[in-house]
Amino acid sequence: MSNKKTAAVAAAAAESEVDVTVNNVDVVTKYTTAADISNQVLKKVIAAVVDGARVLDICILGDKAIEEGTKGVYNKDKTQKGIGFPTCISVNNIICNFSPLPSDPEAASVIKTGDMLGAQIDGFAAIVAHTVVVGASAENPIKGRKADVLQAAHLALEAAIRLVKPGAKVGNRRRNPSSSAF
Repeated sequence: MSNKKTAAVAAAAAESEVDVTVNNVDVVTKYTTAADISNQVLKKVIAAVVDGARVLDICILGDKAIEEGTKGVYNKDKTQKGIGFPTCISVNNIICNFSPLPSDPEAASVIKTGDMLGAQIDGFAAIVAHTVVVGASAENPIKGRKADVLQAAHLALEAAIRLVKPGAKVGNRRRNPSSSAF
């Protein structure tokens, strides 16, 4: 969502004095609804990630699925809904948020075997992500450095999740000077 839209949502909330925090059950419900739609779309996107698929086509598929999924919810009032963040596919060395326009030279990017890839309701967005190694399966498992990196990322995520607690703020954790870990 753009900064202008985010500011507009915040300004509208301030004017109407509606609680837009997770203390409001309606806010939590909207986040949960957006997350459910996002997770359904993620499954469709993952199924489309195959050798030879164009990144642009998969991004368009995901965006259309988000639009379709949000059409069926919150239809009694003028709730804003739709794409909170466009479908992004980050192949290999692309860190994040690769969602090419049809006019971009990168729009012709094609997924190959071995590549690694990494909605909003009324302004409350849910972002989901999944790492896929194209061509990997039980018969063709990931090995070596690629497997090590995936395992390290998984363990780092698990450690970060354990740090999330009510009242905790980003940046509250300090690096121990006597340790090489953060």
